[in-house]
Amino acid sequence: MTRRRWLGLGAALAVLLTAAVLARGPQPAVAVTTPADGASVPILPTEVDLGFTTAVDEFHVSARDAGGTPVTVGQAYPVAPDRLRQPISVAAPGVVTVVYHVTFAGGGTVSGTLRFGVGGATVVGAGPVAEAHGHGVDPLSAVLLILDGAVAVGAVLLLVLRPPPRRTAAGHSPRSGGRRRDGDPGAAAVG
Repeated sequence: MTRRRWLGLGAALAVLLTAAVLARGPQPAVAVTTPADGASVPILPTEVDLGFTTAVDEFHVSARDAGGTPVTVGQAYPVAPDRLRQPISVAAPGVVTVVYHVTFAGGGTVSGTLRFGVGGATVVGAGPVAEAHGHGVDPLSAVLLILDGAVAVGAVLLLVLRPPPRRTAAGHSPRSGGRRRDGDPGAAAVG
């Protein structure tokens, strides 16, 4: 293969890798929760629903009251490909904290915390806590990963495309100090 073809192949590979990284699209996320994060509901709820932007594969959901007592009743279960339901039993007014960790069918995970008040209780500091613990790729890491891939492709191209060592008529390489490249010390090249 000629040097020009190798360079073209390397460039095409770099473009395909970059396109694959960019085509991944947005990361899975929480779309909606019922009760909403930070909400205050007047009646004692019997379930918590979590809706996501893509289909769920594996999950774990737990809920506790303000005193740290578990209020989950059984296991969470899917009610749609992108929605989970966790039955709960809240005995008294107060703040309920729901913690979740979800793995999605297309890859990616989301973990977070949802807090809501029950029976007139208000939640202080709700909001971005639910989205703060994602495991997505941050932009700097993605750029560095692309650069690492480009350096690796360049190193392979340099190794493949380097010219072969020149040999003299006696089979000696000028870079080997007059010795044979096959390890036989032999006589020095006659000059």
